[in-house]
Amino acid sequence: MFSSSGLLSLPSSTSTNQPPQKANHNVRKRPHNPILNTRYTSPKLIEPTTSIQCELPIPITKKKTKAHNNMERMRRIDLRNSFDNLKKLVPILAKNPKCSKVEILKKAEEYIRNLKNCEKKFIKEEQILKFKIQQLKQ
Repeated sequence: MFSSSGLLSLPSSTSTNQPPQKANHNVRKRPHNPILNTRYTSPKLIEPTTSIQCELPIPITKKKTKAHNNMERMRRIDLRNSFDNLKKLVPILAKNPKCSKVEILKKAEEYIRNLKNCEKKFIKEEQILKFKIQQLKQ
């Protein structure tokens, strides 16, 4: 094994044309899942002579990425539709073909406050009218 110079030498039976075969002990199969059809590779083992290196695997498949992108697209579409519906409910905005989301929210808030104030006025007016009806009945 050691040459006369004290260095490690390869045995003569080893072929220099073929690279040495690595042991495949770092690769573990995940339980079969058709959605996540990937192989899990464990973090690289730390050798005592090297500095600390830890690489954590992030197995991302094309199917998983595509599914996530579709879910995100559906979320954006739902959000856009919700803003469009809110815009249709606020009379000031229904006439305006283009307005920002912030403007939609501010005008909707203003419209709701106006509706609440009108409701309070109507409740007071109803109470006054009921009182007048009771007085007229007596």
